[in-house]
Amino acid sequence: MCLLALVELELVYELQEFKFISYFQVIAVKMELKKPGKSKNYVPYIVNEAEILNSLQGRWGFPQLIGTWKIDHEWYGLGMSVLGPSLAELTRWLGGTGLDWPSIVAIGSQVLFRLQTLHSLGFLHRDIKPHNLLMGLCPSSTTVS
Repeated sequence: MCLLALVELELVYELQEFKFISYFQVIAVKMELKKPGKSKNYVPYIVNEAEILNSLQGRWGFPQLIGTWKIDHEWYGLGMSVLGPSLAELTRWLGGTGLDWPSIVAIGSQVLFRLQTLHSLGFLHRDIKPHNLLMGLCPSSTTVS
């Protein structure tokens, strides 16, 4: 298991999950700790994220929801398909050269398409930034998710 990211009270792990014994799939597991002092009716962010991902299943450019779970009444988990590096990481890897214009146009077009999909389902993304734009993995390495 490999830690992919640590964000506030969330942990994202890469995990190999065995499915149907005939093959295995590498998945990302996001964990959220229940915030202290919250009521019994508290709904963690991860539960809302799972509902949104469930609504997006089968749509191009969004991760596949594998499942959700609750551990010890304090931890909530969400399993999803593994995505590639963020746009921020990609530009950092390129050093000072940055992206060329065809890449910028392609990424911008895909981001607008994803936002249109979210809006058509009644969702509003309130945190659009390079760290939240993830590239696909081969063979989808040119796809923004």
